[in-house]
Amino acid sequence: MIEIRQFSAKDEEFIDLVRIYNMVSHDHNTHIDEERDNWSLLDKSRAWGRLLLYINDRAIGFLRYLQGKDLNSQKCFFNIFIDPNHAG
Repeated sequence: MIEIRQFSAKDEEFIDLVRIYNMVSHDHNTHIDEERDNWSLLDKSRAWGRLLLYINDRAIGFLRYLQGKDLNSQKCFFNIFIDPNHAG
């Protein structure tokens, strides 16, 4: 059964995000420090966050969402990243 957890910015969660992102990204690999920096720089005036997907306490994916700004402030943009071993 898949469990959905709110992201709380713990080191283990950043490690899981980077691991999963680097498995599925074809254009860019990231590093845990880069993810921490990006997280701390997000605009606090807009809605944004991450949800983590787990099976048996192992992260298998995450959803990243962000409210648009200015003309797009009524829209929510999101990406879903799934470990290829659990896709489908």
